[in-house]
Amino acid sequence: MADIENKSNADIRLVECKIDQKITYYSDYPARHSKELASPLCSKRLPRIAAHSIQSIDEQIEVPKMPVVNFTNCHLFEVRQSLNIKIYIEGCHRNLTANIPITLGNFPIRSENYSEIPVPIMASLGTPYPYEMEQVSNVNESGPIYSAQCNQYGWWLK
Repeated sequence: MADIENKSNADIRLVECKIDQKITYYSDYPARHSKELASPLCSKRLPRIAAHSIQSIDEQIEVPKMPVVNFTNCHLFEVRQSLNIKIYIEGCHRNLTANIPITLGNFPIRSENYSEIPVPIMASLGTPYPYEMEQVSNVNESGPIYSAQCNQYGWWLK
């Protein structure tokens, strides 16, 4: 829910909201280079707003499901998302823009299907975990949903 207040003498022709993602790839050898790929994740266009008026807008932007990406300790990739808002104004006026950095990503909390439970990358590579293991099992009326091992930090192991 947003209230857009247009106190100007000009009509707002269009309000465009987009979520963009930029991925930057870096190479170190043989020379330092970078390549940036930008792609829109989702967008929404909002209707006209008359001059000297307030309009309440109750619109939602459907954000696609995506994993949390954390390249904090990796210097080869950088992933950035941003909410971009552009307001197109009629007449001989400059359009308004706003770029707001955001972080997107989700973790599945619980899955009815064992194959959808995230498995850490290191476990699939066969790297041993130095953590203690415990057996986890979940049973409901229709029977067991999943049975797997996880460590003390909640990482699921094969």
